[in-house]
Amino acid sequence: MRMKIKHIIQNNFRALRIVQQTTPSLFFVTLIKSVLLSTIDPLFTIWYFKYMIDAVVTNRPMQEILTITIIISLLVISKQIFISWYNKSFFPLKSLLLRKKMRELLYKKLTEIDIANYDNNESYEKINRAMREVDGRPLAVFHTFFNIIESSVILVTSLSIVLQIDLFILLFSIVSLLVGILFNIANNKTNYNFNMSQVSHNRKIDYVHRVLNLKDYSQDVRTSKIQVLLFDMMDKAFDGLKTSHRENKSKLMLYDVLPQSITLLSTIISIFYIIIRISLGQITVGSFAALLNGSQSVTATISGLFQFIPSFQQHSLYLDNIFEVLDRHKAIESGNRKIINDISMIEFKNVSFRYPNSEQYVLRNISFKIKSGQKIGIVGHNGAGKSTLIKLLLRLYDPTEGEILLNNINYREYDLNSLRKTIGAVFQNYFVYPFSVYENVSLNHIDEKEKINIDLVLKEINLYEKIYGLDPEMRKQLSNEFEKGIELSRGEQQKLSIARILFNSAPIAIMDEPSSALDPISETELVRLMFTRFKSNILFIVSHRLSTTRMCDNIIHLANGTIVECGSHEQLMGLGGEYSKLFNLQAEHYIESSRKEEV
Repeated sequence: MRMKIKHIIQNNFRALRIVQQTTPSLFFVTLIKSVLLSTIDPLFTIWYFKYMIDAVVTNRPMQEILTITIIISLLVISKQIFISWYNKSFFPLKSLLLRKKMRELLYKKLTEIDIANYDNNESYEKINRAMREVDGRPLAVFHTFFNIIESSVILVTSLSIVLQIDLFILLFSIVSLLVGILFNIANNKTNYNFNMSQVSHNRKIDYVHRVLNLKDYSQDVRTSKIQVLLFDMMDKAFDGLKTSHRENKSKLMLYDVLPQSITLLSTIISIFYIIIRISLGQITVGSFAALLNGSQSVTATISGLFQFIPSFQQHSLYLDNIFEVLDRHKAIESGNRKIINDISMIEFKNVSFRYPNSEQYVLRNISFKIKSGQKIGIVGHNGAGKSTLIKLLLRLYDPTEGEILLNNINYREYDLNSLRKTIGAVFQNYFVYPFSVYENVSLNHIDEKEKINIDLVLKEINLYEKIYGLDPEMRKQLSNEFEKGIELSRGEQQKLSIARILFNSAPIAIMDEPSSALDPISETELVRLMFTRFKSNILFIVSHRLSTTRMCDNIIHLANGTIVECGSHEQLMGLGGEYSKLFNLQAEHYIESSRKEEV
């Protein structure tokens, strides 16, 4: 229990430190607002009303009453002006800055952590939770902290006035406070479990929303019955939400009603006690008003503390999601050795690999050596291990067994950023971003000289005329995501992704299914261009289309995570093995398709 409380405190104070370091002025100004201005309300609602009633009853001088009234009025008006400035001007701008900084902190971490965090469902779910909480949770901790300070100041000020009149009334508030805290701790735990039970159901609902909203799915939705499956998924998800609600509603209602009932009961007892005392002539009419307002203020403030103090427990539960991601360590540790552009050789030496938390090997005993200038094809059926081999080349994972050598030096010894800059890659799942054509090719900010080089690349891949034949305003964005821009076809998008490695001219190039969206003519032109441009570089081509890889110096045929054949196209065809059968099957398909077109 002690460790749990310590963990709650550490989590919340860590969030507060982030807020204080990110927006120190917000922290300082809110502290002034909470400490100084919070004393004004009790002075007005308790002390001033007592003074006014007693002043009238005892015939105090009018000049004194007027002076006190003006002072109190100026304090109240000044407070309202400050609060208005704080709420409408100061806080909105500072909260935006905090949201931006929190997102930067999390986003930066997400770009650094291992890709294994996205391949593991449990780990990926925690990332999703952190993304949902990063905007609001630190601010919620900030609000809770200063609400407690503000409530404490109001409570102390109110009590200092009330206790001068009557001590016994404090007991009602203390009993109410202790009982309420116990119920709210239980309530926060129940709320957290309830919210967590809804996460997977809400993800499915969000998925249906996304599919029916995105253009990528629009054709399938309109030409098939996929919407039946989607609606069925949504129905089951909503049923899951209903079940979760039914299972938790009794506890949620109980923990909601009891603290409010205790607060109400405390207020009724306080009022009844004050009425008895005034009926016995033990206090003045002004003291009656002060006790009545004061007891209500104390009770309301304590009721607020019921919510605020246990809220730290709830905040801690959600902050765990954020801090767990921020504290993740990279399994892929960077070395210190810098890479020069002179790459002479890459070697896989007895490499085997299985994904974290899995006993099944995806690659087993892979060995090959590639020299500078060689073009390597990697082929095989789905699930053969081709994409995993690419991930190892990019050092997104390290081998479970064996080693990868670059210029006869272990991959692990190289600086990670330096290594990845040496490799240009076109991935099977390529994306176009809502930026300019130049930024889409460079994937960075560029200068005028680099723009000229990108124009040359666009001409090489036959995209220049398409893009520059349009209105200049449309060229500023290669997407209609946010505003009017160019909408490229899938084949043109794939060409654009290829333009990225042509522009970077890295010593090692990897192309994963580079021609999947291209027609045969464009595919042939692409392969010839790549072989010409990367004449002295190492080029890996991963493809299901064997026509794309037949010109490679060596072809690695993978099956069930092992190399079953390796050699040039001619050598593999001469063996008459699986590669030969697969190539002939694809060739027959092309010939048959050509005959049908002629007919």
